[in-house]
Amino acid sequence: MDKKEKKVFFLFAHDRIKDAFYKKCGEDKRKFLHREIAKTMEEMNKNNKEKVIFDLAYHYIEGEVEDKILEYAYPAGIKAKENYAYEEAYSYLSKAAIILEKRNEKEKLQECMELIGEIYMTIGKNEQAISIFDSLIKQKENLIDRASLYRKISQTYFNKGDYENCEKYGALGLKELRENLPVKGFSLALGIIKELIIHILLSMFPYSFFYKRKKLKLQDRFKQIIWSYYPLAWTYIFTDLRKFLRVILRMLNISRLKLGISKELGLSVAAYASLLMALAMFKASIKNHERALELRRKINDIWGVGESLHFMQKLMVSKCHCAKLGFI
Repeated sequence: MDKKEKKVFFLFAHDRIKDAFYKKCGEDKRKFLHREIAKTMEEMNKNNKEKVIFDLAYHYIEGEVEDKILEYAYPAGIKAKENYAYEEAYSYLSKAAIILEKRNEKEKLQECMELIGEIYMTIGKNEQAISIFDSLIKQKENLIDRASLYRKISQTYFNKGDYENCEKYGALGLKELRENLPVKGFSLALGIIKELIIHILLSMFPYSFFYKRKKLKLQDRFKQIIWSYYPLAWTYIFTDLRKFLRVILRMLNISRLKLGISKELGLSVAAYASLLMALAMFKASIKNHERALELRRKINDIWGVGESLHFMQKLMVSKCHCAKLGFI
């Protein structure tokens, strides 16, 4: 005990000792202590609460202070999710969601539930993720928001190996964005020819030659189109190479014409490089993977850099296998 400050600090050597202490204190005293600890931590870290965000969230949850739970548990859940601590992220966000639903704060609740859905999608609880995303679609008025949720449903179906529903919901998301998805016969063949011609013409010029800055809303639409195609591209690798060809060319053409230097262009160039790898055009594939990697490093796209390095490693392995078999 610091007599000057009149404050008492407890340090527990083991969690069981802590649990026994709280049990002996009684429920009301335990909640009071958590609230006092949280208040002290807030005061001590008032200029940098971020570094103790998890502790603040924990103590206010245990102290059952609803306003403070929303203030700290929600951002703590987001931060835990970004750090891949999905169990902790779910714990924080689910507690925030209960309070938001109780207070009928619909917009914030939708954001919270979408984050929980993303956690379910990542850890393999596919049905729960799909259920959350599907329920949220009905509550969204913005076309891009609805398209984003359709994309997440599409991605979830891909994760569980349901390629038919992956395509179905991918097409619904693209329809929200006024983007047609040809899937068979003459329309598919025509789509391939059209995108191939555009690609050949664009290949004669530098990557940003045709790009003119679009309005933000248009940019958001085109970006969402690219990301909506992404799970479809992975599906078509396993199911239909004609559709795969058309989707990759479409992604690359939109990125070059409508977005310019961006994460979406990096994604599209990397996908195009993967298409070339599938066609055993290894030199061209390496060139485009290196281009995608350079672009992604330039704009500090950390996830994109990791993906490019992963693809390049796969490319080298495929090239070695083909060489051993005498194909190259």
